[in-house]
Amino acid sequence: MATEPPPGPTPLHLSINEADDGAAVRKYLAEGVDVDARDEKGRTPLFWAVWMGAHGSARALLEGGASVEAATDENNWTCLHQATQSDDVDMVDLLIDHRAQVTARDASDGRTPMHLALSKPYPGQEVLVRMLAQEGGVNVILNDEKGMTPLHDAAKYGHTATVEALCQAGADIKALDWEESTPLHLAAQGGHTAVVRALCKAGADIKALDWYNWTPLHLAAQRGHAITVEALCQAGADIQACDKEESTPLHLAAEGGHTATVEALCKAGVNIHSRDRKGTTPLHDAAKYGHTATVEALCEAGADIHSRDRLGRTPLHDAAHKGHTATVEALCKAGFSIQACDRYKWTPLHLAAVRGHTTTVEALRKAGS
Repeated sequence: MATEPPPGPTPLHLSINEADDGAAVRKYLAEGVDVDARDEKGRTPLFWAVWMGAHGSARALLEGGASVEAATDENNWTCLHQATQSDDVDMVDLLIDHRAQVTARDASDGRTPMHLALSKPYPGQEVLVRMLAQEGGVNVILNDEKGMTPLHDAAKYGHTATVEALCQAGADIKALDWEESTPLHLAAQGGHTAVVRALCKAGADIKALDWYNWTPLHLAAQRGHAITVEALCQAGADIQACDKEESTPLHLAAEGGHTATVEALCKAGVNIHSRDRKGTTPLHDAAKYGHTATVEALCEAGADIHSRDRLGRTPLHDAAHKGHTATVEALCKAGFSIQACDRYKWTPLHLAAVRGHTTTVEALRKAGS
């Protein structure tokens, strides 16, 4: 038996394209058509009106009894989801006036209209969030399927005014997502300094640990957000906090070659000689990844150029092993012991040679190996 093709848009759907005064909609409704008829994608005429920003048609449909909660079968979006995604504050206002549920969740990851409102910046966002918050959006909507609250989203995308509005509306400033990150973690990770300051002012826990035992300062340092690092340090962040690998924020900044961030942490009084679980110092990390400018900054700040990790290797060993010639030259200039041996009696020259780093070998020989 042949399957009937899915229905297309009804005349009521198509009337929304003709004009936006609502007259055509009222004409069809007077004829008794189904106000909530669905097209082939499960969209009602009201969803079409919201999608196209047809306010007159939307008002006429709502007055005619259209269901404000009818969701599409594609992603379970309600009309309020669509209005929010379309940045249409007036449409959001109209839908809320007709009792649209701000707590409705979509089918993909449980996101509500509030989450969508915070997914990108646009004019009127703060007004929109305040509107939703007044309807219980902040207190009722806790998390999407990734544990993200609206405040997490606002912090992640750097929406300072919105963060302040949500905090004033009673958002949980210490809420955790699925990685145990607070909104402050996400703001720090994104380098959103103004949001970081706003959250700290609102009472965020600046020493909170996520699943990796990273503080907000770890995240800002790892991403190289020097200004954000300074703001966190000024707010009382623990500059010696260690993650699961016993790495400090300085280790992460050095590993990433974020020289300005390294300098900011040194200025804040960080222990430049701290060691992680493998016994490596920040100078080891910078040398290993060939971050010459960062190596020079650490040396100028007083890093121990003769420090050894658990394998007995110095930063010069690490730079030579990876073939970072410019870094090797900088370390030699700083006075590193070229003849130093690791646990296996290997010098930096041995490591460079066995890896076939010809230019590095030449640099070491020139320096006196």
